[in-house]
Amino acid sequence: MKSLSGIVAAVTLCAASSTMAQNIVQNSGFEDGLANWTTGNMYVEPNDYAHTGSSIAGSTCVGHSCVNTQGSGAYIAQTLNTVAGSSYNLGLWVSEAGYATSEMAIYWNGALVANVVNPANNNYLNWVQFNYNNLVATGSATVLEIHGRHDPAAIFFDDISVTAAVPEPSSYAMLMAGLGALSLIAKRRRS
Repeated sequence: MKSLSGIVAAVTLCAASSTMAQNIVQNSGFEDGLANWTTGNMYVEPNDYAHTGSSIAGSTCVGHSCVNTQGSGAYIAQTLNTVAGSSYNLGLWVSEAGYATSEMAIYWNGALVANVVNPANNNYLNWVQFNYNNLVATGSATVLEIHGRHDPAAIFFDDISVTAAVPEPSSYAMLMAGLGALSLIAKRRRS
């Protein structure tokens, strides 16, 4: 019985600590310029309209070729430390300078996750949040690459986060119910 209560305590501790998932993106708000990022045809600048902090990443690239191929066009990329087989949640904020057509594309370890036309609906500096959940890492290093284009102005990115996916509360409830059933079985066997 003591070992079962130890397991329940460990599971409870894991559940509590996993709800505080840590962002594994370094320099996620570009406050240190392009530190920890690689880039192709994108820039980082101080901007009074940043989502948070004082800097944003942006692109003034024109045309679909800016976003349609990983490793080329207009992009920012970072290699993240991940655990093979684990799921991660990606969140980012997008804005634009208005006018015509804008587009963003997101690649996770080489796979296209999203391609969105006019993600901020051409509203000048209206920040819109995008979330993509349960992205699976295939190794200990995963490349996150975000592309942007705007014809003829600029698209902006800020506050990019990648956190370990946390199981739903119902998963914990099922686990606890299972452990409770094991406890009852163990108790009956001793009686």
